[in-house]
Amino acid sequence: MEFVEKLFQALKNDNLKEFSSCMEQSNCGPLRLGRFPVLSVMYMYNSRRLLHAYEKKFLKHNSWKDVGEPMELAAKFRSVAGKCLRFYLNETVSPVEMLLLINRDARLKRVFAQAHVTPPVKQRLTNIYYVKWGLQAQFVRNTVVLQRRPLTRAEKLQWLMRAVCILLCVALLAGMPFAINAISPFIEDNGVLNVTHWWQIRFKSDKTYSLANDVTVSQRFFAENMNCKIIGNGHTVTVQGGSLFGTVNGTLEDIIFETDGSPLAEKVALGATVDNVTVNATVDMETDKAIGFVAVNNYGAITNTVLNAKGKLSAIVAEQESDEEEQTEVQTLYCGGIVANNNKTTVGGKAYYASVHNCVANFDVLTLQGQAQVDAAFGGIVGHNAAFVEDCQTNGAFSADTFDLAGICAENNYLLRGNINNANITQHTDVDEWSPIAAGIVLINYYVVDNCQNNGAISSQSTATTVQENFPVAHAAGIAYESIPMDAHSTSYVQYCENNGAVSANGSNIVEAAGIVNFSFGRVLLSVNNGEISSQGQREARAGGIVSTFSMVVSECLSTGTIEAAGNVCYAGGIWGYFMNYSETYEGHSWLYNGTVVNCIASCEIKVTKTSSTTFAAVGGIVAYVDEKMATIYGTEESQYFGGAVISCYFTGNLQTNADYVGAIAGVVGNNIYLATVADAENGNFSGNVYVATGGALTAFGAAFNDSVYKAVSDVGANKVSAAEIENDAAYKEILEHLGITNK
Repeated sequence: MEFVEKLFQALKNDNLKEFSSCMEQSNCGPLRLGRFPVLSVMYMYNSRRLLHAYEKKFLKHNSWKDVGEPMELAAKFRSVAGKCLRFYLNETVSPVEMLLLINRDARLKRVFAQAHVTPPVKQRLTNIYYVKWGLQAQFVRNTVVLQRRPLTRAEKLQWLMRAVCILLCVALLAGMPFAINAISPFIEDNGVLNVTHWWQIRFKSDKTYSLANDVTVSQRFFAENMNCKIIGNGHTVTVQGGSLFGTVNGTLEDIIFETDGSPLAEKVALGATVDNVTVNATVDMETDKAIGFVAVNNYGAITNTVLNAKGKLSAIVAEQESDEEEQTEVQTLYCGGIVANNNKTTVGGKAYYASVHNCVANFDVLTLQGQAQVDAAFGGIVGHNAAFVEDCQTNGAFSADTFDLAGICAENNYLLRGNINNANITQHTDVDEWSPIAAGIVLINYYVVDNCQNNGAISSQSTATTVQENFPVAHAAGIAYESIPMDAHSTSYVQYCENNGAVSANGSNIVEAAGIVNFSFGRVLLSVNNGEISSQGQREARAGGIVSTFSMVVSECLSTGTIEAAGNVCYAGGIWGYFMNYSETYEGHSWLYNGTVVNCIASCEIKVTKTSSTTFAAVGGIVAYVDEKMATIYGTEESQYFGGAVISCYFTGNLQTNADYVGAIAGVVGNNIYLATVADAENGNFSGNVYVATGGALTAFGAAFNDSVYKAVSDVGANKVSAAEIENDAAYKEILEHLGITNK
């Protein structure tokens, strides 16, 4: 109880030092003082310093551990709750409920999208608002809408004091000429210039301006440089057409912009900030350049910004400089919901990274239309990232034809961390020259995707009528379409990611669908797929719970979602679909890349239907097809077979298929690398694997191939056991523990 009292006093007294001391003893975010989570107590006592330091972090918690309820805290809550006390005899008072109880409506609306609000909590919010005010509360997607309520006595006094202050100031200025009063901003004691019209702002100055009311900006307005600070106080700036600023060097804060989708600014400069800004974009426009609805280029910090976008954006071919010139090159055009390009810059030898942080993009069925001559891609938050995109979220739905789509980012060259996509993403095209790609988080990753989550449905469909050997291909992935290193001396990472959305690919030729990544030439670590994976290809279908076609390393990953594939040729695996060897020449040397699946668990149901009796299908609980290739060992004249490896993996799911080759671990493996495993079972390409005896496969390996000849193999490299034995296996439990799963 000593710790609980210390924690309570720190919360009550807004004592940041004492609270930090408590945090050193225990992570206080998931703690609950009786009925009250720590964040709820901060709200009730208006602990401003603690909220500034911890609010964003603690909003992510939606389950708490009870450490005891102080009597003083209970008494304080009785006076706060009033008639609503009956809702909380035994129920937890979540942070969003506390905000509504203490009449902090504006803050509730601001944090609602960041909190994990369950249906019971929404019901109590509705009840609270009705009991207190007799008014309705509604929930639209990830926002809360409250009917306007009357002001409380304290709020009336606050507004009265403001009015008195304004009248006193006007009286002091009464001796000035009327003309000056009419056109000059009012100067408050703190030096902030209060303005009622947009034209009163001197954008090149370093002054601070405060909007006193909503304003409209004429279509002719454009400021090349905005060096000042503009505080909107929640007021709306209606932009009648086009962009407002060339370069933002100052600050935009607490403003709502109504736009036609044109970027607010061409550039947010190093040191500039855009904070707590809302952009409502009603889009009906064509572009031949990369755009973002907030900014084209960001070198500064864009934080706590909300985008609400609807309508249609079309990517078109840029005009040629000469009528005689023929357009031959395909144009690359990356657009983003918040920013087109999030950049790194170097000043005096020091690198500075731009930041897009804690932003939300809500899409009310935004439609994107492209052309085959334009390599167009759209990221819900950013187009191209070379810096930081963290703790951002997308909601709603957006769709396209020849416009590749990603929930968060089109191309990542640095760090995507803590981002969540809730938007349903659909790409459907009948263009013969276009291979549609859709991904929950990022299309192409060159560096790190960390702790990201996709909850939206991802769909990629091609109905092209002209089909070539390997074109077009429809790709869909829960997290990333492709993850590859920037260069031969680095690697790319997709780690601690989770897909919960349905992923589907459908096409007239080759289709690929994966829970996490389609192609990975780097590492996929500690990631989980819970979503349903569907791959339906008229010619060839590939599907993988984690990776569909190729990966360097897949380690400590879990796949639980149902996997379905159908096509003339099928490759489907619980973790990995089709493994192919990859080679490249670098600095005069040839390199052969072999993939490895290690310490992974597939507990998914795999359903595969081969639609032709004369073609080929392979299904594996872990991997469908493991290729092999002969290569010369570097520095010697010796040659040997190399291929993918499946080591210490577990299959606890079920297989339902008419495939030719089915294995609980692998459908088909290279004969030579398998023979090497037989010769050295402990160190071979296939070792330490375990599968459940009732999983639908009679053996661990369906077949081995050599010169297109397939033959049955023994179960060397895998053990068949009962489900109970797997659940009690120490290594199996350790993988789940590393994934943060303890009850599987």
